[in-house]
Amino acid sequence: MFLLLAGEPFGWVVDARSRGGLLASGRPVYRVGSPCEESPLRCSVQAWFRCVAAVVGWLCCAGVASAAPRSVASSTGELTLTVADDQVRSGQTLALTLTFVHHRPVATRLGAVLNLSPFILERCEPALDCTDLGPDRLGVQGHRSFDTGETRVTVVHVRVPSTASVGSTPRLESRFSFQEVGMGAPVFSELPPMDFMVIREEADLSVSLVAGAALLGANVRYTLTVTNNGPLDSTSGTVMTTLPFLAVAIASTDCTFDEVSRAVSCPVGALGVGESTRMTFRAYYGLLTVGVLLPAIAARMESLPPDPNDANDGATVNCGAVTSLVILCP
Repeated sequence: MFLLLAGEPFGWVVDARSRGGLLASGRPVYRVGSPCEESPLRCSVQAWFRCVAAVVGWLCCAGVASAAPRSVASSTGELTLTVADDQVRSGQTLALTLTFVHHRPVATRLGAVLNLSPFILERCEPALDCTDLGPDRLGVQGHRSFDTGETRVTVVHVRVPSTASVGSTPRLESRFSFQEVGMGAPVFSELPPMDFMVIREEADLSVSLVAGAALLGANVRYTLTVTNNGPLDSTSGTVMTTLPFLAVAIASTDCTFDEVSRAVSCPVGALGVGESTRMTFRAYYGLLTVGVLLPAIAARMESLPPDPNDANDGATVNCGAVTSLVILCP
């Protein structure tokens, strides 16, 4: 990493006389006409700062675990198997991308055999690239010869079983095969296994609540905002706001009111990651609302998929009634 970063400002050229951008004399080789040809010192300073930035960035990010694309390859480099994410969820569909690159001097049949268990095959693209080899085994390519320099890509879509438990680690095993035309039987070699982790489906919904009182009116307008912080889309939910005992009714097209518990129930529809929705209701207070605080407490009651973070599931706003006609809100 450091060599690439440091080499970029120099405009190094690697030719028959150089190794890693250095001549036998140890001098860097500059591109003709590059800024570094005119000012090697300036480029050296730039390279030093780039190295420092790289080290700082690595230190800041080291130890942060996250889902990441996975790739495994045959020992010959003629097959690469790639998946976008090694963290999966039960019922999720994965796209396995198989890239075949033929670099042999003669026509050759290249192929792969996938041991799909416990995954479930959904489809292949193109469909003609795949062959059912029996229970949980799938052949990819292998039946057509490749010309020298030819590349082919096949995408195999598989599904994680809906019964896969959180924390389980399903494994995908595969083999690469090649058969030079007219040169005998296919030769097989194992690819490194590809391990996955089944994680919990979850969507973090945060709740906020603001209030505003009408001038010379015994009512308060409340606005609820629910935001989906991910990592998955949410499908449904409910936010309940408990009003003070002096509340007698509400007006809303979004929510319903229980007069006994003084609870306002607001359903939350589907939300994509990063999306928000707002719900409003106006609460009416009785004539005896004088000199009292009017706390309203909102809380997420339920949502799907489950919410992993309870810390942002609620909000409180306190209004105060001077008289029944004068209510002040923050």
